[in-house]
Amino acid sequence: MEKKFRRIEGGLPPSFSEIGAYRRQLVRLSPKEADTAKIMQIYNPGKEPGRSIYASFTDAELLEIVLLAIPAGQKAVCWERLNVVYTAYLEVRFGGRQKTAEKALAYQHYRELELLWPPDWPERVSPERLLQWGERRGTAITEEMREALLGICERAKKACEPPTLTKTEREKLRKLAADSNIIFSKMNIPLLSKNELKYLKNYWRQQRAIAKLWGE
Repeated sequence: MEKKFRRIEGGLPPSFSEIGAYRRQLVRLSPKEADTAKIMQIYNPGKEPGRSIYASFTDAELLEIVLLAIPAGQKAVCWERLNVVYTAYLEVRFGGRQKTAEKALAYQHYRELELLWPPDWPERVSPERLLQWGERRGTAITEEMREALLGICERAKKACEPPTLTKTEREKLRKLAADSNIIFSKMNIPLLSKNELKYLKNYWRQQRAIAKLWGE
């Protein structure tokens, strides 16, 4: 790592351009850097300029750094892949290594949900795949079933969120599929926990607002 840093006299915060320079240096800092004491004199999150450098990182940026240290297909963070500054910032921000790992995996999960269920998912809601599945299993498809499924589709598209099946709909669809999870999965309706739905509703709202702002 380069050793030329502007010394901040009197503990004054660095400028935006200086923070950018420090962050670029940080990217190149090896996890095996030996002179950690000297490095932390600059990047210590408890005092300037480290305080401002630390504050410049969003939660998402720090969690992305953690994900780079998790081998593919695993859930354990290889902390030896992270340099001393990133490790310090993560522990301060999220409260220790265990909590950091949990936050990173949760962040990854919700990011995958965003890709799986983009804001335009209601446009692809349809009963056809479910009906075809039922026919292949020998189920007699009735008009009541079709009406119930079309009503579910209509509510999902209007509300732009997964609907709740009524008692009447469940009864009409009982011979086709007694499990609402099967109904939703084959109609391209998200199957979500309360926390997942809360997160995605906020994400959909933000993305639709952005699209509206840009006239898309």
